[in-house]
Amino acid sequence: MRGDPRRTAADAYPGCGALVVGAYLLALRRGHRMSDHDAALMIRRHPQALHRLESGRTPLRGEVPAQVATLLRGYGLVDDQAIEAVLGLAPRVTSTQPHLCNDSGIGVRDRLAACWCVATATRVYTDGWLPPAVQTPAYALAYATFHGSRERYGPGSFRFPEPTRQRRLTLLMSQAVLHPPAVAPSVMAAQLDHLHRLAVAGSLIVRIVPPGRPPPYAGKPMTELVLNHCHLYARQTLTATHHSVAYSDGQGEGTERAMFEMLEEITDESEAIGAMLAAARRMEIAGKPTVGTAGQRAPGRALAARSKGTGVTAPAGWRVTGMYLRALRAEKGLIQASAARLIGCSASFLSNLENGKVQPQQDTLTRLLREYGVVATREIESVVRFACEADLGDQHDSGPGSADRLAVCWRAADAAVVHTDGWLPRPLQTPAYAKVFDAIHGFTPRSGRPGSSDLSPPRGLRLTLIIGEAVLRRPTGGAEVMAAQLAHLQDLVDADRLTVRALPFDSGLLPGRRTTELLLRDGLLYAMEEPGGVTYRTDERPALRLDRLQQAALTPEATAAQMDVARRTTFAPGRSA
Repeated sequence: MRGDPRRTAADAYPGCGALVVGAYLLALRRGHRMSDHDAALMIRRHPQALHRLESGRTPLRGEVPAQVATLLRGYGLVDDQAIEAVLGLAPRVTSTQPHLCNDSGIGVRDRLAACWCVATATRVYTDGWLPPAVQTPAYALAYATFHGSRERYGPGSFRFPEPTRQRRLTLLMSQAVLHPPAVAPSVMAAQLDHLHRLAVAGSLIVRIVPPGRPPPYAGKPMTELVLNHCHLYARQTLTATHHSVAYSDGQGEGTERAMFEMLEEITDESEAIGAMLAAARRMEIAGKPTVGTAGQRAPGRALAARSKGTGVTAPAGWRVTGMYLRALRAEKGLIQASAARLIGCSASFLSNLENGKVQPQQDTLTRLLREYGVVATREIESVVRFACEADLGDQHDSGPGSADRLAVCWRAADAAVVHTDGWLPRPLQTPAYAKVFDAIHGFTPRSGRPGSSDLSPPRGLRLTLIIGEAVLRRPTGGAEVMAAQLAHLQDLVDADRLTVRALPFDSGLLPGRRTTELLLRDGLLYAMEEPGGVTYRTDERPALRLDRLQQAALTPEATAAQMDVARRTTFAPGRSA
């Protein structure tokens, strides 16, 4: 991507916000198929004045904000708050950073999409999720579910345009993008096939950052948009509760353009990447992981409970609710007989309820929860719905306290096998890592519930962690936080409380949802964690996938060496993330 958009010193610089507003106005006018002459009549100005406004060369002060508001209303945007959000992008006249602009108001996504629509070329770097412009519908659904967002279209809304030969997209990504969290293997295979078709058609150039190179903007995709006379850079932050875009024109002290040039120099060519994407898809469909260096991978081992005769028939909702009730009762210091008298039932009935042998009734469950100190109506309704509507299929727990109920299951387990390619499980997180996790997912730490504040694996639990290589390379929270997290994992390994095995990029296995296999007294329980809650299963179908992952994973010794290299190099002290 070439072409220098430098302005002359004689030009009065209107600020980065004016570029975003101008691109938004231009996209709106094109979307309404309105000529520049007709649009200029709305503000009683010459078309050349409109062109200057749409190109971001007119400072947003004096009469200009009123003209912008008139144009927005003429284009169908009548929401006063949305109009104020657009006008709020203009920096103050006394701003000391006119080259920067932060957009977090109503319609922030639409303004970013509008900039994509009017750009003549685009470059994107990401180490997390693929940009919306190249997402398949199924991948986009997983993306929205993970971030707790939903696309809403109306006046002033835009879709991210798919790249074409005339408007080519250069996608620079880390290998972690091929292993995203919360994406089913079949969905990722179709997504890779879609990328390959775009690359073959000449509308997409794909480049992969070599392993071991720290990503310049961890978790925040950086976009370079080439407008008609300048470059515009956008760095997006998206969580379940917050969406913002930090814009820059690259003319200040930022190094965005140099970063893109550096990445293009160190990345592979698109032809090789296209072949790799197709190979990754073939490996997943065939179900045959790549065999690496001899002695580096060990055969997988299932939990000892995967033997004949476990015979668990109770729905997962009964079992999880029973363990939760037992933990709440213990937290209150009550014995079964005392708790049974509180609700007028027998101790044997309460014992069967806590062991998941009987279906909880709504009235009984509500009274028990209130006696145990759970008074929030939404949380009570969530538990009742989860327990009383249980069947032998998948059981989804998505209400308040779902994380606490999963923590109770962890505490009741004798052994566990966890696979993750996105985030480490809560019992293994350091406080600093957990703080980043909560901030990104919009979680509020809670206390006063069994296991809600415990950030270490329960004593006596035999825990095996199958961790994707992407987790070891993603600088969650920065180099210092990630280095401390890896050191914490190694301490648990040294204490014989944890076994860690890494799943290499070249295994050919694409990740699905984070899966936990828990060995309980009454059999196995599988928990698939999602942004919206936890899905429980009692059959052994998830065990087949965990076995395949263990067969493809490195040995604990090889994994320890890989973690040590990451801690000493990628996340070394003073190394910028």
